[in-house]
Amino acid sequence: MKIAVISFTSRGYDLSRQLRRKIKEFEWEIYSKCKSVRNKLMPEDSYVEVPLQQWTGEQFEKHRTVVFVGATGIAVRAIAPFVDNKLTDEPVLSVDEKGNYVIPLLSGHVGGANAIAERIAKGIKGEPVITTATDINDKLAIDVFAKENEMTIKNKASIASVSAKVLEKKPVRVSVPTEYLPDVYIAKPKETLPERAILILEPKEYVLGIGCKKGKTLTEIEAGVREALASAQILMEQVGRMASIDLKKSEEGLLEFSQKYRIPFVTFGAEELKEVQGEFSESSFVSETVGVGNVCERSAMAACEGTGRLVVKKLAKNGVTVAVAKRKWSIHLDEE
Repeated sequence: MKIAVISFTSRGYDLSRQLRRKIKEFEWEIYSKCKSVRNKLMPEDSYVEVPLQQWTGEQFEKHRTVVFVGATGIAVRAIAPFVDNKLTDEPVLSVDEKGNYVIPLLSGHVGGANAIAERIAKGIKGEPVITTATDINDKLAIDVFAKENEMTIKNKASIASVSAKVLEKKPVRVSVPTEYLPDVYIAKPKETLPERAILILEPKEYVLGIGCKKGKTLTEIEAGVREALASAQILMEQVGRMASIDLKKSEEGLLEFSQKYRIPFVTFGAEELKEVQGEFSESSFVSETVGVGNVCERSAMAACEGTGRLVVKKLAKNGVTVAVAKRKWSIHLDEE
């Protein structure tokens, strides 16, 4: 995950660098709007010339998580024009320049800002300030449940209704049969939805397998994926995972695609892909280059964990190959 962090004082810039040193699982892009440190920035860091709101809009367009090191009010004013949908908004956090408090401001559940806040706070020995009612009451958050179980929320306005019942300690009925009056209805893709259910969740049953030449852009990868999905009338929101060979784990275009659509990205070694059973479109050139004759089909099937079948075989477009598999979806519940 890429995180753009911006500070406004010398002390704030020092904290930004501390974040990069101590929390290495995130990729940090560090920016400053402090004139006094402008000529003291590390070579990999940037001074922001444009207005803060413009910079913020650019980060949203690039689907970056944004951390403001400074007053919460600064962050709120900066993000105001770009706040749109709780299911698609970018995660935004605010950290005071001493690192005492880490506050998730936007997309706490689906975007993961709450979890990011807890990780940052742990790394700098601060305190996460979590305000979502389900979290502070240690209750199930239905949107987190949907995310963890790879389901699409079809009617986000009903999240509050289910959360209210959870907080009031009332039973929540989760149902598939329509003869009951459910609070949460788990639907099959393209199923006619019941009017009585409060919240509709749809499983993300499809897995993308993607191979690409080095340096392929987000736009090029999107074009290949959309063509593959369209060939089988599959929507992007029905995709729960994407996969490739481990040589592509740091491929910029793939990482940007994963972050933009919030599709978890997994990779497999060449030997793991060779062990996947099935008939695949093999290429001797690909085998000589990466160690296995097919990346997209094999990685899609590998990510299905033995329960999948190919529904779109290898489609090649402008240096990008895409395959789509359908997996057997199931709910995972905490044993507690």
